[in-house]
Amino acid sequence: MLAVLASAVIAGCAAPVVPPPVTPTVAPDVYCGPSRASAASPDSGPGLELPRIPWEGGPAYYSAFSNAEGWTDPSFFPVGIWFNGVSTDEEAAWDKAHGINSYVGMWEGTDFSIFTRNDLCWLGTKLNAGFDEDSQNWPGVFLDDEVDGRYDVAEGMALLRKARNDVGAGQFSYANYTQMVIETDLKAADAEAYVNLPDVVSMDQYFYTTPWCESPDHRLSSRLVPVPRGTCRPRASDGKAITALRLRAEADGKVAPVGGFVGNLNGMPGGDQAVSMTPAQGRGAALSESIH
Repeated sequence: MLAVLASAVIAGCAAPVVPPPVTPTVAPDVYCGPSRASAASPDSGPGLELPRIPWEGGPAYYSAFSNAEGWTDPSFFPVGIWFNGVSTDEEAAWDKAHGINSYVGMWEGTDFSIFTRNDLCWLGTKLNAGFDEDSQNWPGVFLDDEVDGRYDVAEGMALLRKARNDVGAGQFSYANYTQMVIETDLKAADAEAYVNLPDVVSMDQYFYTTPWCESPDHRLSSRLVPVPRGTCRPRASDGKAITALRLRAEADGKVAPVGGFVGNLNGMPGGDQAVSMTPAQGRGAALSESIH
């Protein structure tokens, strides 16, 4: 991510250090987000004394979706794993201990009760009959990935509109795109149509783990917010990508959540292009790509 959403979507996680087994308990009113009993006041505890300003996403935005009650809590910040998997409560506990609270894309046999027992969020389609469309642990539906790079505009928009028909009345819709939506080669009207069709949108651009910066055809200058080749790797480039995506999202006069991927594993297949992020790079990218 996904804040996706109000959050950043993170591709992958660190090598597991499995904590002691956890026995989950099902509390009344379970939902993915901070528990009502333990959620801290947004004004409590140590932190920077910064003015509060309107931002895309957040309590006011997600209150329109009845399944996203947990996302209306100011202390909740969704952080998701992209096309990963969780099959036991112990795995879910490990993810939660490392800040993960949401998932996008999983094996079709996934047990939905893992989400409800562990207060985790599912963003996707109905994988099997065990998925409860009215559950607070299913706040949003993932429409598709990178249709802007896989189809022409008419086909891509048609696919997204069709997928949106499967979104429940209380759920938000979510789609991810390639960097094409922030490049000036794609007509502005088409890019804006893509970005503003779903309720929540993200874009992937793996600055650290693909050879974009070194490639003579890196195309980073043909963007709404250009990225100079000489300063491509620093985390400011992630912030420029999010700023450009936000400009597309604001074109319709509405404020909606935007987010980016933190590609922390090899972004290209094999060979000399096999690159993984360092922990320091990962922390910096997560901060700059987070949805506010």
